Amino acid sequence: MRRGLITLCAAALLIPAAVAQAHVELAPERAPAGAKVAFTVTVPNERTTADTIKVALRLPAGFTEVTATDAAGWTSSVRSDGQFTVVTWTGGPSAGKITGENVADFAFVARTPNEPGTAVAIPATQTYTSGEVDRWIGSESSELPAPRVTIGEPAPGTATATTPATTGGETTSTAAGSDGGGSGLLIAGVIAAGLVSLGALAAVRMRRARRAADRT
Repeated sequence: MRRGLITLCAAALLIPAAVAQAHVELAPERAPAGAKVAFTVTVPNERTTADTIKVALRLPAGFTEVTATDAAGWTSSVRSDGQFTVVTWTGGPSAGKITGENVADFAFVARTPNEPGTAVAIPATQTYTSGEVDRWIGSESSELPAPRVTIGEPAPGTATATTPATTGGETTSTAAGSDGGGSGLLIAGVIAAGLVSLGALAAVRMRRARRAADRT
């Protein structure tokens, strides 16, 4: 089971440009309150002259029990800066890059806030080999919108007690499959990622064309 899960995650890491998303996406887009959920963030390489080598998410207060999964060539970490839980994937000198018009999927698991009916923005940053940084922190209608998740009603049987605050410090993440039930969560996240990644190549190219026009 574990070997099949690793193979599935590796296959999901780099997705051909033909199904690229126009911006950073989070799946699922809706999650039950107070539940442990497997999330997948889908990241397109937005620049023609540079590769993506680092991706970071800032989970607001209320997200707890956060773990992230390493990907081939990438190292994940989870730490608290006092206000956010920061999940980071850092690439290596060769395999750990999103190149050309590819996209990559990164997985993490978190317990969601006990706040049904709220839409939560999760700021993200994307760092390139050129040193440039895309900051996905804007509104839904902006050029660089922040990924978002809507918190729904608690799932049946989900405890609704307030979860403790995340403690500080940085820890190397563990695979979700090592935590009871985590394998099923991660598989669900990978499947969701496949659905999220069904997009149009034209959207990425249009964004690049607009940036090129702005520089002329």
